[in-house]
Amino acid sequence: MSDIGGDVERPAATVNAGDGRGPAHRLVLTVVIALGILILIGLGALVVGVAIKMRGHSGTASPGAAASLALPAGARIESMEVSGNRLILRLKTDAGEEIDLVDTDDGHVVSRLKAAPPDVPSGAP
Repeated sequence: MSDIGGDVERPAATVNAGDGRGPAHRLVLTVVIALGILILIGLGALVVGVAIKMRGHSGTASPGAAASLALPAGARIESMEVSGNRLILRLKTDAGEEIDLVDTDDGHVVSRLKAAPPDVPSGAP
C-alpha cells in the first residue's frame, strides 16, 4: 500500500531546481544592480553638466547690463563684427584707422590696434 499522507523526501538536487537562485543567478543579479547604479550616476552627471552649460559661464557683468566704451576723440565707427565673446570695431579717427577688440562680457577694451600712417618720401612734390 502507498503512503498518501506521509512525508515524502525529495532528493537534494531537486529542492532548488525550479527557483533559479544558484550562484550564477546571484552573480548576474549583482552585476545588473551595479550597472543600474552606474547608469543612474552617469545620468545624474549628465543632468548636472547640462544644467551648468545652460546656466552659462559666470562673468562680471550680469546679462543685459549696460557697458560703456569711450571712443577716441573724433572717432567714428566704420564697421562692427562679433566673434565669440569679442566685438571687433573698425574706427576712423583723426590720426588714422584703428581696430578695437572689446570683451562683450564686461565691455573692456582687450586690444587696440592703430594703423601707422604711410611713410611719405622726403622728395615728394
